Amino acid sequence: MKATGLIETWTRPDVERAEGRDRAAIHAQMCDLAAWFVKNVAYSSSGSRFAVDHHDALASRAFDEILADLSGKRYGATCAGLSLFMANMARRHGYEAVEINFGDNRAESHVLVLVTVGAGERVFYDPTFGCFAGDADGRPLPVRTVIDLLRQRRSDELRWVEIGPCERTYLFGREERPEVPLISPIHELDQFRRVAMVNVKFHAAATWNGIWQWARQRQPEMQTVFDCLRFPLSTSGEAEAEAIADELRNIG
Repeated sequence: MKATGLIETWTRPDVERAEGRDRAAIHAQMCDLAAWFVKNVAYSSSGSRFAVDHHDALASRAFDEILADLSGKRYGATCAGLSLFMANMARRHGYEAVEINFGDNRAESHVLVLVTVGAGERVFYDPTFGCFAGDADGRPLPVRTVIDLLRQRRSDELRWVEIGPCERTYLFGREERPEVPLISPIHELDQFRRVAMVNVKFHAAATWNGIWQWARQRQPEMQTVFDCLRFPLSTSGEAEAEAIADELRNIG
């Protein structure tokens, strides 16, 4: 992604420093941050010419410039980019955040952000689909509890708790066919780029269903989409992320 000159006015994520914040306050901050990405950054499919190369962007440009270009719909991001940028923003404000990718390279995959919210407690947040891992009452669940429930074959007690918004912008090139069902007319941004709205829940269902179909071939006894978390594909490389991924893989 190349620099575009003057950065236009845009609304930055309102993230407060982690120091002195309790579990509830950290959770609220991460919900707000995930919702900011749904509201302000367009999704682009991995094959799109307008999907930002997130690793290259972070290595070569100021983070505010990247977010300004994304907010201005000059580019969109895949789930990998959205998770990397959310984790990066969280870390810049003192939070412990890593990324874990689930699924398979030959089928669907999806990247989540895992954030430490308390002593030894980490919760999954999803800046692509605007949700977090929780229970039926809408309370966030630490990954340790998620792992225990998966081991006990109680994945039906887990929920993706919606944060919002329920719609987001999908950005694609004029020559590209949308890979996500659209729920609004297509708008021409310029001679190259088009945008339309997509339903976040429908997009999430399609993505996780692809992973589910692949995972069921390996583990036919899987009960719910949360069982897909048994199949970490990769992590952002931190020791704690690798350790959690190994625990998930070893559930069996």
